[in-house]
Amino acid sequence: MTGWIRWFGADGKAKFRRFFGIMLPILVTQTAIMGMNFCDTVMSGHAGASQLAGTAIGGNIWMPVFTTLNGILMASMPLSAQLLGAGRRAEIGKVIRHGLWMALGLALLCYAAAALFLEAVVSRLGLAPDVAYVATHYLAGIGIGIAASKVKGTRVCTCSDVYSAELSKRHNNSNILTMG
Repeated sequence: MTGWIRWFGADGKAKFRRFFGIMLPILVTQTAIMGMNFCDTVMSGHAGASQLAGTAIGGNIWMPVFTTLNGILMASMPLSAQLLGAGRRAEIGKVIRHGLWMALGLALLCYAAAALFLEAVVSRLGLAPDVAYVATHYLAGIGIGIAASKVKGTRVCTCSDVYSAELSKRHNNSNILTMG
């Protein structure tokens, strides 16, 4: 008996194929999410220290919110898969519709929370006024950008100065500007 079969069973290769088939999309998604923060940091670093600090603060406020909401909404995939595996295809639409309604509700909740509490939360962090301004407007720009990016063909950038806008146009061919 080889080590492979002893450790993973006779169907070990099939298990690994299934595992990587599930893991790769998740890995790509998480890498893309972190890549967004990386690109924002690199671009804002060219604009100045206050812009870099504000972007870092804004990004670190946004990432846990985004990751939490994304995790909640991703629950519809395994629920749909379970229904498909059980031969209950007719119920999958209901799960997807509820997921979409939940996404809309959570988005509205996030927009309302940002409108009501964002400036108060950022002001309590004890940041320099220019850094707090960039962080607040970075987060507002992300919210506007998310809504605008749902339109086909848009490439949205959030900028707080002319230099960042020029960089985004040059490197990303952005065609929508959100000011932050």
